[in-house]
Amino acid sequence: MGGTVLAVGPKHDRPWVDELEADGWDVAEATSTRTALSILGTTDVACVVIDGTDGADGDTDPLDALGGVREFGYDQPVLVTTTEPDGELAAAATRLGVTEYVPRAASDESLVDRVRTHLPDPDAATEADGEPTEATGGDASSGRGRGATVATIEETADALDDVSDGLYVLDLQGHFAVVNESLASMVDRDAGAMVGEHVSSITTDAAAERVFPAVRRVINGESDAETVETTIVPDDGEPFPAEDHLTAVEEDGEVVGVAGVIRDVTDKRERTRELERYESIIEAVDDGVYALDDEGQFEVINDALAELTGYDREELLGEHTSIVKDEQTVQRAENKLRDLIHGNAVETTFDLDLFPKSGEPVDAEDHMVMLTDEDGEFAGTAGVIRDITDRKERERELRAARGQFAELLDTSRALLGAHSAERVGEIVVDAVAHTLGFDMNVVRIYDAERDCLVALAASDSDAVTVDDRPDYAVGDGGPGLAFETGEIRHAPADVAVAPSEMPGEAVETLFVPLGEQGAVSIGATEPGAFDDRARELAEILAANAAVALERVAYEDELVRYRTVLENVQDMVYVADEEGRFSLVTDPLATWLGVDRADLVGRPVAAVLADADALDVAVDAVSDGADSRVLEADFERVDGASLPAEVEVSPLPGEEIAGTVGVVRDRTELVETREQLETQRDRFTYLFDNLPDAVVEATHVDGEPVVNAVNDAFSDVFGYDAATITDESLNEFVHPDDEYESGHDLDRRAAEGETVQSEVRRRTADGYRDFLFRGIPYDAGEEEINSFGIYTDITDQKERERRLQVLNRVLRHNLRNDLNVVLGYAEMIAGRVDDETVNEWAQTLIDTASEVASLGDRARSLDPVSYTHL
Repeated sequence: MGGTVLAVGPKHDRPWVDELEADGWDVAEATSTRTALSILGTTDVACVVIDGTDGADGDTDPLDALGGVREFGYDQPVLVTTTEPDGELAAAATRLGVTEYVPRAASDESLVDRVRTHLPDPDAATEADGEPTEATGGDASSGRGRGATVATIEETADALDDVSDGLYVLDLQGHFAVVNESLASMVDRDAGAMVGEHVSSITTDAAAERVFPAVRRVINGESDAETVETTIVPDDGEPFPAEDHLTAVEEDGEVVGVAGVIRDVTDKRERTRELERYESIIEAVDDGVYALDDEGQFEVINDALAELTGYDREELLGEHTSIVKDEQTVQRAENKLRDLIHGNAVETTFDLDLFPKSGEPVDAEDHMVMLTDEDGEFAGTAGVIRDITDRKERERELRAARGQFAELLDTSRALLGAHSAERVGEIVVDAVAHTLGFDMNVVRIYDAERDCLVALAASDSDAVTVDDRPDYAVGDGGPGLAFETGEIRHAPADVAVAPSEMPGEAVETLFVPLGEQGAVSIGATEPGAFDDRARELAEILAANAAVALERVAYEDELVRYRTVLENVQDMVYVADEEGRFSLVTDPLATWLGVDRADLVGRPVAAVLADADALDVAVDAVSDGADSRVLEADFERVDGASLPAEVEVSPLPGEEIAGTVGVVRDRTELVETREQLETQRDRFTYLFDNLPDAVVEATHVDGEPVVNAVNDAFSDVFGYDAATITDESLNEFVHPDDEYESGHDLDRRAAEGETVQSEVRRRTADGYRDFLFRGIPYDAGEEEINSFGIYTDITDQKERERRLQVLNRVLRHNLRNDLNVVLGYAEMIAGRVDDETVNEWAQTLIDTASEVASLGDRARSLDPVSYTHL
């Protein structure tokens, strides 16, 4: 019997097993690493063959099995085989100490032949002393189980051409005998060209000094394999760190060289440095940091956790976590871990009691995550434990504060429902006693008439009553100082108070202002009772009480306003902050044709045709304006439009809480305005189109100052409106010899007299005669304005003069002719005795005399009156 060969891997048909058994070898089979190690521990195994072929049975990873066999101390040949070549598997197996990698589909020899190569002759006898012969490979110096053959290396190099790791073989002089393509690619060289070169061509002197001692140990048999760090220098590039796994190469039992597998560890170096940084960070963290293995034992802790637990680092490492946790906490942690394992969470945080080496348990918080291996399987936990003793204390204080705040909230609700200052005082003293815990307190309010603070309410205590407590002037004593400054005062720290003045058994008093409404005095029987929280709560209560007192005062004032408005006969309304009617007088409701109750609650804008002007006015008074007046059209329910004027004012109070509107009906005003506009339009038309020259002037210091002129004025006098406006009219139109008469006309017009006179004025065409009419009117503000109308009578005057001359000539000629007629008539009457002729002559004489008399009477008439006949 030759011995035993161990086959590790999934069960399937293995022809090579039958052949070995035919050679006389026993073949033991194992489907797991554990079974294989068990066999190695009980059986003398000459060779191990690890099958990397996938199979249904067993879960053995070939690299895991190889690593386990070598870590077990087995130093005989180990072969790894797969059906197809697997470069990455071969490289990893080489680093783990494989004797030979055999890809069955690519190998020139069968697997059984490669196994036979590494087995001793089954017919060889042992030596008399019982020591194994050289063929058994029992002596380390034989190198049979320690190194690979040159043929094995060459085959492996061919298989590793497609992987990233570099494979090489050096002869004993340090020259390359074998180089795979991966190594050549690493150094930017040709693999064939590198054969024969010295290894120093791809490394540094410093790296060579680190590597050569390891090479000597491998060659001399002092070590089966060595892994060292080196530096690889490419032809065209930066040097990079690498890891070199060295094994001896044998030929016929003699060491003929060294094989190496080079892996670029740049990323590994970076990960190492990153790990070192993490370790530094972990040590710098103030909180406790730990890592547990899958059994719950400490693998990593930082100094902070050691300090927190009171144990030395060495005392905790390797110990179960129960050393610092009670059974209940351990169970809770395991439940949390179970959620992590089942995927219900990726991390978890829970509170626990941490039991230090000595002393009381510590309130702590554990933030825990699950650790997994490369296969995603559970490998332990890691976490951060934080001392939350202070936080727990703050939480307890916060819960107590929340309870007090909740009570203060109830107090605030009660204050909202209070409608008298007395009720507000009762609520405050009750809250101070039951929420703040001080049963000696007094509320005082400011009495404006007396200018002092008077007691309003006191807590239900024998030591404090309203009647017994004094009043305080503003600035006097603790209450007066707090009210005057608006700041909390404390006795005896801020205010000197004799012990006899303290109520009951009080040793200190806090005086809290109630805004501009008063102050509350709070007595305590223990020194230092008024901590920060007590002061804050007292301030909050006082602020709410101040608001309540202000609201009560406002409500009282509002009631007074409401009473006044209810009885006023003007059209008035009150609108709230949202612009809705809150109060409407009867006259306004009647004017709008609706009931008061129907208007209350409706937006003021709902009864307006356009609310934009009202919005502008409300915004103005909200920004501080005293009032704004606007014109708006209200709409009755029957659709009628009611023009009105609205005066908007802020509702009296500390803050703008609404507006008051006074409405005035503008119906008659609008009608009057329309009539005035019509008259103005007519007058303007008349003024502009009147053929006579017209000027409007204001009498200032006896001078008519021009306000406006019509087009006829500009045409007649030659001055446009821009030139003569705001100037004295006299300077432009008065002749030098007419100043006195002109000033007399101005004076009479300024006194309100309507004047009319013929005047001579300078015009664009020289001096002309006008009929002037001055018509004064009162312009208000003690000013007298007047219109001056100039009717040109120059041509009329000329005609009048001509008529006068013609009249004189006509009368003269008529008189002469009548004298002739009279002479002849008298001669006829004197010479003819015929009565008939005499009668005719006498009639002629009478008629001629009458015509002559008529001419004399015409001469005596007024020339102007005559002209106008």
